[in-house]
Amino acid sequence: MDFRRAESAAHTEELAEGSEHPRKPGQRNDDPAQLTFFEDLKGALTVLDTLLESPEFKIHATRDQLMRMADALEAHAKILRAQAKETSA
Repeated sequence: MDFRRAESAAHTEELAEGSEHPRKPGQRNDDPAQLTFFEDLKGALTVLDTLLESPEFKIHATRDQLMRMADALEAHAKILRAQAKETSA
């Protein structure tokens, strides 16, 4: 389980590094608030990855639970996309 978490965290980090956008003028890479925020975000995504990869989750989750979770994640994704459009403007 720990190996899977480490692998998932590495995968999440690779995705984050590969999708980084150019920094805005004056935005520093070493801003502590940004680094903390990014670490919190990576942690949340790692927890989600671990849950979705868990054999127990795959065995015990019902179709209804999976559909509700998918609907909730899609709603969050929609909000994030809207925020991203506002941020890049």
